[in-house]
Amino acid sequence: MKGCNVKNQKHQFGSAHLVIIVVLSLALIGALGFVFWQNFMQPKEITTQTNSVVKSTTEDKVEQISQNELEAIVTSELGFLNGKTSLDQVTNQEKLHLAITLYAKAHPSASGVYVRTITASEVDDTLSRASISTDGLVHESIKCTTATTPVHNEYDYDSKTKTYSNANHGGHGIEKQISAIYSKASNFKQDNNQFSITYKYVFGVLREFGAGDSPIFGTYSDAENETNAIYVFKAANDEIGSSVSIDDQKSYIENNYNSFENKLSAYTYTFKKNDGKIKLVDFSVK
Repeated sequence: MKGCNVKNQKHQFGSAHLVIIVVLSLALIGALGFVFWQNFMQPKEITTQTNSVVKSTTEDKVEQISQNELEAIVTSELGFLNGKTSLDQVTNQEKLHLAITLYAKAHPSASGVYVRTITASEVDDTLSRASISTDGLVHESIKCTTATTPVHNEYDYDSKTKTYSNANHGGHGIEKQISAIYSKASNFKQDNNQFSITYKYVFGVLREFGAGDSPIFGTYSDAENETNAIYVFKAANDEIGSSVSIDDQKSYIENNYNSFENKLSAYTYTFKKNDGKIKLVDFSVK
């Protein structure tokens, strides 16, 4: 009986080994079959990657402007800023005066720079092409700036027809007018679409009768108060027409400019050009 039990145990162990070998073989065959199917038989998805490259077709356009262009704007449009220190001080009346002046230059009559009538839309259009901003512009009658006592209208404004008409207030003399008799431009700079230029002026005082001594001043306020003259041109006598000519004054200033340059105020005008339009965006005096 004992020998029979040993024989049965060996048979059982042999059967178990056979089962294990069969199971492992089947597992190995299955694994190899899956690998073969995955690598050689399975349909592959073809993925195409498209790299999209966006090219900018619009670039920031850098405008160009010459120093001569800026000088032309300053001398033809911005003389009324000589007595100011910032753009905040520009008045509605000064904007209207500028529009009338520029329109008259573009449409001269037979008698010269003179305008009989001008519409509000023509004023708006003229200023839109000038360097001064039209923000806050109000259409109203335009006062005469040459004589302030009594106050005269230079142009009467009709709000119904939206038209300015020359008031024809009659002739009068010049009470006192301060003007830049000499100017010198320098320091032209560009920063992208912003451009700046600096001017120094020598001021004189124009009166109704031009006789007598002719002092010149380094600042507008000195000319207004007639103090701190940097030089006085002596007249030969006190008769009308005896004053030193403007050309002679300019010649003297040019020849002696370096001796009193440090006494002159520096006016800096900063412009921005956009879509062909040049606008004054900043103004300072030092």
